[in-house]
Amino acid sequence: MEENNNQDQSQIQWEKFEEYQKQQEEIKKKKRKKGWLYSCGGCLGLFILIIIGITACSAIFVNTDSSSSSESTTNNDNTNSTTISKPKEKDTYKLGETVKKDGIEVTITSVEYALPNKEFSMAPKNGKALKVNFKFKNNNEDRILFQDGDFTISANGENYEQWYGSGDDNDGFSHFLNKDNTASGYVYYDVPDTNKYIIEMNFKPNIDTVKAKWIIKRSEIK
Repeated sequence: MEENNNQDQSQIQWEKFEEYQKQQEEIKKKKRKKGWLYSCGGCLGLFILIIIGITACSAIFVNTDSSSSSESTTNNDNTNSTTISKPKEKDTYKLGETVKKDGIEVTITSVEYALPNKEFSMAPKNGKALKVNFKFKNNNEDRILFQDGDFTISANGENYEQWYGSGDDNDGFSHFLNKDNTASGYVYYDVPDTNKYIIEMNFKPNIDTVKAKWIIKRSEIK
């Protein structure tokens, strides 16, 4: 009888031991599950941190590019402002002033009223005849041709022709000048009587056309 009681107790203890082991296994499973969750949570947190880092870096690069672009735009604006503020090359001159462009020098030295020759009386159609005196110099290495056809005269917005009624066989000019050589010449123009005349030059000594104009006042005419 006592032996049966011992067996029953042993059986009970064994069952308790098995129950304890089951409980321990359940606890271990729960811990492993929690550990897995914690591990996933850690990975997720790390992934989020990486995303935040990439976003921050992108924002820095964008701001840097924007700053560089702004600086470049500012520099371009400053360059354009400098270019715009550069003074224009002079193209209007007074009597006696010299045009120095593209390796040439041209001066209108004087302007005077001309009278018709008695033998060849051909009065100017427009009332007045002007004799315009020029001086030229070539500073180019190549020879340059200076011709009277490169010059025109206007008054009150209208162009006027040359006048050939003076009987002067030396009027007009066509000078082929070597480097550092100079020459002079004159042209007669048939013009109306007015307060101001404009003599314009459209001359092409090299590749570019040189343009200039002289303002001649009535008070400056001899």
